[in-house]
Amino acid sequence: MSQAQNITIKGPNKTTTVGRIGYGLMGLTGKSVPVSDEQAFEAIKTAIDAGATFLNAGEFYGYPPDTEANLKLLNRFFTKYPEYASKCFLSVKGAFWKESVLRTMEQGCANW
Repeated sequence: MSQAQNITIKGPNKTTTVGRIGYGLMGLTGKSVPVSDEQAFEAIKTAIDAGATFLNAGEFYGYPPDTEANLKLLNRFFTKYPEYASKCFLSVKGAFWKESVLRTMEQGCANW
């Protein structure tokens, strides 16, 4: 991938370069019958390997009652393929419901 196809995200402690095209993960878990882990993992690996290194997930990208299916899928993916964690930038939307906001804040603060 040429430099023109990348963008730089500057944070207070780290600068990260990602591909201009990202990969949205909602379609993997946001329906009544999510795709299999095998299919999802292959899609995620293919996207990252092709340069779509900005992954977009959501705390609420799951079909009720498992509204957190997207995050669980990512947990299984990075557990199986830990080498991909350093190859991508993960953006996660959250805080859709009050309970979700409180849980996210508690879990996030526990990791600080």
